[in-house]
Amino acid sequence: MLFFCLSGLLMANLYLRREATPASLWHFVRARVARIFPLFAVVVIGSVLIYHFDSRFPFHLDALDVAQHLLLFGSGTTIWSISVEFQFYAAFIGLWLLYAVLPDRYRESGLVVVCIGVILALWALGYPGGRIAITHYGQIFLIGVLVAMIFWHVPEGLGRAASLLLPLLLALDVTTALVLGPSEYDCYRSTALLVLTGAIVLCGAVGQGFFAERILGSRLMVYLGEISFGVYLLQKPTIYFCKTLGVLLGVHLHGNKLLVLILATLLLASHLAYRFIEQPARRALTRDRQDVSRRKESVEGIAPEAPSSRVVSG
Repeated sequence: MLFFCLSGLLMANLYLRREATPASLWHFVRARVARIFPLFAVVVIGSVLIYHFDSRFPFHLDALDVAQHLLLFGSGTTIWSISVEFQFYAAFIGLWLLYAVLPDRYRESGLVVVCIGVILALWALGYPGGRIAITHYGQIFLIGVLVAMIFWHVPEGLGRAASLLLPLLLALDVTTALVLGPSEYDCYRSTALLVLTGAIVLCGAVGQGFFAERILGSRLMVYLGEISFGVYLLQKPTIYFCKTLGVLLGVHLHGNKLLVLILATLLLASHLAYRFIEQPARRALTRDRQDVSRRKESVEGIAPEAPSSRVVSG
């Protein structure tokens, strides 16, 4: 829920107030595909190959499942919610175009009314759809969009208060989820968790001070954020490989030793995936835009800057 809400915030904050031209829309599509699809495709294809030779592999994918995943439809054996994220990207283009055509005076208020109306409609319908359906999770993304518009108007003086409130909200969120029980059905349909999720994301965006900046903004947390997509995709394969390696070597690891091995291997695998798959693919998919920008700077007599390695996640 935090991931989906944060995605709504990021997309709205990064793009909503930009001019909605064919060029900007195309750049949005390319940037979203470059951010998520390359590593996803590699892991999906790798999973079906491994499962073909070892049925103990946790992702039981056949050729049809792979085709459905790569076409972003998901399937009955869907292993990640990436398809939902791409469905939101498509829906966000509609929100972006709507925001662009609304009169300036009513632009934000009009979009707020639309978002709240869709959330209430989904609630009235019981959040319909299967596991991979935007109607099942759309309210979470839209809360993120609403949070972005609130964020634009929050006074700067509230930053430290938000930073102090953030860890308390996180603790309350976890407690609420535990009280609701292990059922995802209860969590995703909980109005309390939906409101808490929006409040957490807002406080994280607004927060200034020790927790928001020195902890969440530390180099370690930024690094974990950069490789987090790999952690998300590779956690179950990493557990499988560590346990399989232990069996092959005749080493029976369990408890804390196994946990440390899994975490270390997962961080290493995620770092390598980010360094050798995500970053090169992202540069390749967005190269012509960077090249045009550098050529324009050269023509204007400005020394072109080296491309930044910092990428906003979303």
